[in-house]
Amino acid sequence: MQNLQNKIVLITGGSTGVGYSIAEKMVQKGAIAVLTARDESKLKTACNQLGKRAHYWGCDVSDRVRVKELIDWVVETFGRIDILVNGAGTNTLNRPIAQMPPEEWDRIFGVNATGTYNVVYYVLPHMRVQKSGLVISISSVAGSVPSSRGGFAYSASKHAMTVLTKIIAQEEMKHGIRSTVISPGRINTPFLEMVPEEITAEYREKILQPGDVAKAVMHIAQLPSHVHVPEYFIMPATGD
Repeated sequence: MQNLQNKIVLITGGSTGVGYSIAEKMVQKGAIAVLTARDESKLKTACNQLGKRAHYWGCDVSDRVRVKELIDWVVETFGRIDILVNGAGTNTLNRPIAQMPPEEWDRIFGVNATGTYNVVYYVLPHMRVQKSGLVISISSVAGSVPSSRGGFAYSASKHAMTVLTKIIAQEEMKHGIRSTVISPGRINTPFLEMVPEEITAEYREKILQPGDVAKAVMHIAQLPSHVHVPEYFIMPATGD
């Protein structure tokens, strides 16, 4: 098992839901968690709850200039980035092709696909110098199997995220960099507020919880460096 003590872990979308749960477990294992998201007030609250091993920097991953500033700051402050968790994501209520305006397509791709690329683009050079690193992307089952329920833009953007992450391993393994796509089914997070249908409390209890996905991330993060897991599916027992 890999020792995570003092590892530098950058988590996008880290202020709530799965991202926060990942940060919580990383801190418990002795890692230093750097959280980023758009809402600095939520980031500050999250870090106050997590304690002195948690730090934050407000950033919209679709803003390439801001992403570069984020990565520069992390490396200047902590010296390295050992693990990158791409957890930022978004969707819309207007999911059918007939209902979605072009600007919604651009926004969803800007976060889920291009946002992931932006962060990866600026992190990888540092991992190459280190000759080590792990990239974990929280995609979706919709990123492997097209899902009209998730929406065509969400599904397409998550396909892009999935492919990007898998190719990182193909191209960067020679530099000691591994990458894993974690593809969950439905999770009980604030993300459900963007679901068109009614979500009951009973349903929320039956689907995945943020901690379930965080445990999957921790399993991957603690595997020996000679072990590579390309993709990790995790689903509620209900099949959602």
